[in-house]
Amino acid sequence: MIALVLQFLNESSSGFRHRRLSHVARRLLCIPLVAMCSSRSIAQSHYKVTYLGTLGGASYATDINEAGEVVGYCGTQFGGRGFIWTAAGGMEDIGPVGGGIQLGPELSINNHGQVSGTSDTGQAFIWDRVNGRRILGTLGGTVSGASGINDSGQVVGESYTLYCYVDGNGNLICQNGPAHAFLWHESTGMIDLGTLGGPTITGTSAGSVAMAINNMGEVTGIAATGTWAGNGGYYGHPFVWSYGQGMQDIWSPVIPNAWQVWPYDISDEGTVVGRAHVAFLWSSTTGMDDLCSITGCTSPSGAIAVDVHGRFVWAITIDWNNYYYLSTEDRQQELLPLNNGILFAMNNHGQIVGANGYYCDSCGAAVLISRCVEAHLHEDCVDASICSGGTAAFGVSATGDPLAYRWQARAQDGTWSDVGDGPLVDELGSTVAVISGSASASVAIAVNQSFASSADFREWRCRISNECSELLSRAALLMLCIADFDCSGFVDTDDFDAFVHAFEAGDDTADVDGSGFVDTDDFDFFVRAFEAGC
Repeated sequence: MIALVLQFLNESSSGFRHRRLSHVARRLLCIPLVAMCSSRSIAQSHYKVTYLGTLGGASYATDINEAGEVVGYCGTQFGGRGFIWTAAGGMEDIGPVGGGIQLGPELSINNHGQVSGTSDTGQAFIWDRVNGRRILGTLGGTVSGASGINDSGQVVGESYTLYCYVDGNGNLICQNGPAHAFLWHESTGMIDLGTLGGPTITGTSAGSVAMAINNMGEVTGIAATGTWAGNGGYYGHPFVWSYGQGMQDIWSPVIPNAWQVWPYDISDEGTVVGRAHVAFLWSSTTGMDDLCSITGCTSPSGAIAVDVHGRFVWAITIDWNNYYYLSTEDRQQELLPLNNGILFAMNNHGQIVGANGYYCDSCGAAVLISRCVEAHLHEDCVDASICSGGTAAFGVSATGDPLAYRWQARAQDGTWSDVGDGPLVDELGSTVAVISGSASASVAIAVNQSFASSADFREWRCRISNECSELLSRAALLMLCIADFDCSGFVDTDDFDAFVHAFEAGDDTADVDGSGFVDTDDFDFFVRAFEAGC
């Protein structure tokens, strides 16, 4: 029988990392692997990366809920200050964190804003804004650590048990026994989930650890079996635990030779993902599947998170660099933008958290990765006609992730230039209009008399962009209707009468050719415009 060897406190691992590995294991993850992913399966997509900041030192984002609240810690890979981050409020300090037995200082958060983690003194805790931090205790030993929390406030993790015996002198000796997976709730306290037949005596590091819990109360993790591996550890298997059925062994020979099989996440549908020699996915209906048959990978890999839509995040390592992908519902493999870092968790909106630059204690930078929706133009620019001294407006309607707008005008020589709010000056140095709304979806152009004599700015367009796309609206014509002298929107005898009145009075508005003088040239210019209409 192919099995894996569970050697707590002395494990090695493949070349990527996850929040539910111990701080000891994470220090041993820099193992160079040669990995390939079939190019036939890679889809092009667009994502944006948000850097979350720090409370001091490196920062690592380790979980995210459906509201986009992110938790993690700042300091080193071994601990520091825990934080909760929101887009509105930024990063909030929630106290010191550290590692447990196998688990590191990573935090988890549910959809009610409750946070679970491990204190700097090695005690599992739960935190919320109303009650602050509460220590959850242990299974009798001295150390515990939390790895996950669901929306019911159930917390899972690991804890030393208590092992007592009578020595040769008749003294009762009590000390830490094997670490066991636990399930904690306020109504029940801490429950020991046991093992898959592993030993209960002291002096062995084998036991079990719970890695994640879903909203159905199902728990996944890894547990020792009762079979001795002969090299200082017991064979261990991944498990799913549930009320009524207890701990179920989900290991399968489908997974090739691997002595460490770690489940990392469980969805509300009961789907488990993790890593062995290859990434795997397990469900109660399909059993254990090798995900390389889906993703196209041909070497060591692992899956770290799965959502209710069946999407999962997986990773490979090539020449010491981690490459993360999102496997979509239709099993397209989308490369995620991460610079040699680590991803920890994903919510059901496809938002993913982790850290860039994870391979040193001082260079991690907490990040939130989310899909960037490209700009899409729904209503384009249309031509506009304006009377002398009037105001024209151009507008567009577009959707996409936060959009930036910049209006552009075309010069006589054919070049396009961005315009800003305020006076619009042509190539001769004359102010021909005043602009407002140049960085919005609608721009207003208030022209003056000089606009008529300028050859510039007769075409306008909008540049629409966001982090993943850029597009241009059509070029719309700005046509000056000299004959609509009274700006009524119609060309009729009222316009002619109004012009004659201004011309006879020598009013500046009668300077329709923009020469700076009111003379017979203006009269001739207006008559030609009036006869042509607009």
